[in-house]
Amino acid sequence: MRFTAYEQLPQEARALREEVFCGEQGFQEEFDETDRTAHHGLLWDDGGQPVDQLYKVKPILK
Repeated sequence: MRFTAYEQLPQEARALREEVFCGEQGFQEEFDETDRTAHHGLLWDDGGQPVDQLYKVKPILK
């Protein structure tokens, strides 16, 4: 397995969240403004498929 970090929501993470949260759990609006400002990460299996996604909100600097 490997982990990759992103500064923007990658398409693979979007597809994974759409499948799990919208398709399986019935959420209507999975994406919001937080996705544009958060750090994102994907966990990939040994076959190169994304298996989990996470994000961490970036701190707001003044």
